Parts: sequence; structure tokens; C-alpha cells
Amino acid sequence: MTPVQPTQNFTPYLPENYDTLISGVIPYYLSFHQETINLIKTLPTSQKVWMDTGCGTGSLVSKVIEEFPYTSVSKIRKLIIS
Repeated sequence: MTPVQPTQNFTPYLPENYDTLISGVIPYYLSFHQETINLIKTLPTSQKVWMDTGCGTGSLVSKVIEEFPYTSVSKIRKLIIS
């Protein structure tokens, strides 16, 4: 599945470079994605809904869709509280 391209970029970084750059700031960033998926696989029942808050480029969501094709995914990029 091809990731959906964002319509607006709320960061000063290009989406194509974000995951590479964030790995320099947050050690093991991509490992965190895989460990999250591995943790969900250990649950006794399959998950019907996955909600990703602060999903950034959607790279974790893309991995989730590959691993859990029958799970509905909700993404929340930005929360505005007034």
C-alpha cells in the first residue's frame, strides 16, 4: 500500500526526510515502531481499531496496515484545543 501524501506540511521538514531526521533525535525511533507492532501481536484477540495520535508521516500506520490488514486505522495529526 502506498502511503497517502499529506495535503499540508505543519513542520519545517519534508515528509520524505522526517523519519530519517527524527532517528537522529529519538534513538531507536524505527525500532519503537516494530516493538509496538510486536506488542500488539501478543494480545489474545485481534484488534479491530488502531488509533495513532501524532502520526507524523504515517510510517507507523503504513506498517500497521501491512501487518493487520483487517484493522481499521484512525489517524490524528493535530489537536486544537480552544
